Amino acid sequence: MVIATGTKPSVNSKVPINGRNIINSDQILSMSQIPKTLIVVAGVIGVEYACMFATWGTRDYCGKAPALLEFADVEMVEALTYNMRDQRATLRLTEEVESVEELPDGQVAANLMSKKRIIGDALLYAVGRQAMWTR
Repeated sequence: MVIATGTKPSVNSKVPINGRNIINSDQILSMSQIPKTLIVVAGVIGVEYACMFATWGTRDYCGKAPALLEFADVEMVEALTYNMRDQRATLRLTEEVESVEELPDGQVAANLMSKKRIIGDALLYAVGRQAMWTR
């Protein structure tokens, strides 16, 4: 017997999802408008959204890995990286988020472990999914 409970976006105490300008991969589908600048803190799912949003002006992608989709074919990843940069997306690889905060003017700041600070209109936290069950 298989009981398929589904999944939900992973959570991180460093990223206070508020459903407005700090969102997860489910909430992004119901945004009323595309933000001018979107910070994408992401794993595999986030890379998909970062590619899509790069065509609309997304500027920042942050990931812990040294390359996008490091498990995939190297030539494909190089082409993906080239095309995202060609769309003027900033790829911040080997970066980790230390904290995220909503600023008084409604923007969002992502503070990185490297002590860099990225500010945007919204932040998408899309680092994996977890099972929808509890013990």
